[in-house]
Amino acid sequence: MKKGGGIRYNKNEVMDRVLEAFRNWKPKFKLKTPKAFFFASPSLRKRRNKNSSNKKTPSRGSLSEGNEEEDEDPAGPIDNSPKSKSSDQRSYYCYTTTEDEDRNSSSTGASSLNLKDLPTSICELRKAILDVMVDQGLLLHSEAMEIYDNPKDEMHRRSSRTHLLYNFLWLPEHLRMGTCFVDFINFYCDDAEYLDELLQSKLRPSHQTDKIDPPPKEKLSSSVKDLVDVIEGKYYSFCLGRVVHEDEISHCARCRACFDHRYWHCDHCDRCSLGMSIGVCEHCGYRDVNESSGDSDEMSVCSVSELQ
Repeated sequence: MKKGGGIRYNKNEVMDRVLEAFRNWKPKFKLKTPKAFFFASPSLRKRRNKNSSNKKTPSRGSLSEGNEEEDEDPAGPIDNSPKSKSSDQRSYYCYTTTEDEDRNSSSTGASSLNLKDLPTSICELRKAILDVMVDQGLLLHSEAMEIYDNPKDEMHRRSSRTHLLYNFLWLPEHLRMGTCFVDFINFYCDDAEYLDELLQSKLRPSHQTDKIDPPPKEKLSSSVKDLVDVIEGKYYSFCLGRVVHEDEISHCARCRACFDHRYWHCDHCDRCSLGMSIGVCEHCGYRDVNESSGDSDEMSVCSVSELQ
């Protein structure tokens, strides 16, 4: 018995108890993995489903004005469902790799691709997304043309997750687009019209900071496009569909999802884990020696209940 009533436990015994506690732990809420049509409010999703007919979306023409070699007659509506993709097209979307990736949206380590080698549906979708970003003031026309003409495969931002969508939208670092937004337009956005509506959506006032934040009228004047990057510690999470604080919610560039800041990424199973913050992954049982090891083989805790 230690002085002061503390009980000494063997380190391995403690870690086993911690791992068991995490496996049996059921969170009160669950941060969802991003799904393309679950980002916005229910009313916006309803409008999107209502507008998802076979009618042709009118071209904005911002990118096509500078490209005279494009065909005058646009193709039919883009169908990005997995069933509609041929095996050749799917080869551009699906991949599995374990290379380390950076949390930055810069082009460092990106490999250039030939625009003519990309599927026609992806080229049209890329153009439509960039048109929306130009219309919303996020890009200049010259910047959009540069991005469209130079698709790049950012190998350093890949993960072992398999996605059915990859728009190859390389964004220069000086544009300062948040990683959450960059992942959204690259891996989850399959409808430019929906993106346009989402960026124009007014932000709802927060009920938790009414005493500090401006009045509701002033807050409602802001839209999603104003917070695609971190401003004053806040940004819009396209994964959660709301404004979040960067100190509370962080976007994992490997999982391509927003998580509570207490979640750390496990390199062993390539998933974000709450237990990794103390050195044990609740998904695969991996133990980080650097985090879990101490100066001795024993750890001291005041109560076994602290492990639950």
